[in-house]
Amino acid sequence: MESLSPFGRVCVALWGFDKPGVALSQKAGCTYRQANLYIEGKTPPSYEVLMVVLDELRPRKRSLG
Repeated sequence: MESLSPFGRVCVALWGFDKPGVALSQKAGCTYRQANLYIEGKTPPSYEVLMVVLDELRPRKRSLG
């Protein structure tokens, strides 16, 4: 866990240590490989991926209309 980027640590905290890349790739619509690059800190996370994580941390209120 210490070798992960701060972003990767948040992903592990949200989706567990086993395979956070699977959850991130499914929610963000990116490949599993790309999700792991974000988590490992080898690629900065895209805006879309950041928004997925932010939505998990604080879900948006959606109107019922």
